[in-house]
Amino acid sequence: MQRIAILMFLCILIASTTVACGQTAPLCGSAGYVDRNEIAFLPKAPHGAKRIGKQTLEVNWAKGIRRFVDKDCSEGYIGGSCWEYRGYCASLHLHQINHEEDDLFTGVLLDDVSGKLLPGGASVFFSPDGKKYLASSQWNGKELSDWKLYSREGTLLWAGDSGVEGKNGGLPSEFENPSWSSTGELFVDCEDLASGKKSILILKQGADKKWKWIKRK
Repeated sequence: MQRIAILMFLCILIASTTVACGQTAPLCGSAGYVDRNEIAFLPKAPHGAKRIGKQTLEVNWAKGIRRFVDKDCSEGYIGGSCWEYRGYCASLHLHQINHEEDDLFTGVLLDDVSGKLLPGGASVFFSPDGKKYLASSQWNGKELSDWKLYSREGTLLWAGDSGVEGKNGGLPSEFENPSWSSTGELFVDCEDLASGKKSILILKQGADKKWKWIKRK
């Protein structure tokens, strides 16, 4: 019962995040766990995608084939290495493939032109110009999500949590609703959980090349 309760919590938590191609067009859902609802997304693959038996996902890209093999996966349970096709973004030429690796819910992006695998997450948000993206992954049992900012080529620019932990492990603040400005700046809603006060933060790169959250004035 406890295992099922944890799974249900994660389903609600991760599925509440939108995976987006650009600012508003949804690329796919973001279940982040093995539910085999990929049947609705497989037809979206421009060159075809299918299951070979229950354990192998096969995705065709422009000049080849990528196969993702499940290991120790059981529907409705956490654990194992499990892959799930979750859609295609035509404007970016990217396939979204979710990946459950034991207690980590994450994903990869398959470039349809080059066949290259890019780091992804259970949820992925691209900037309007397609030059950067935010990937969100979730560890089972961790309150905050792992956020990573990448260039379009998959180079890691910044990594951090979706909020700020307190000195005793509590959460003084939590980030929500990541979105992009027209100029490619990443915004989040920030709520102080003690006071309920909300503000908007912007992730900016300083002169020292380090990325920091700055409160919008």
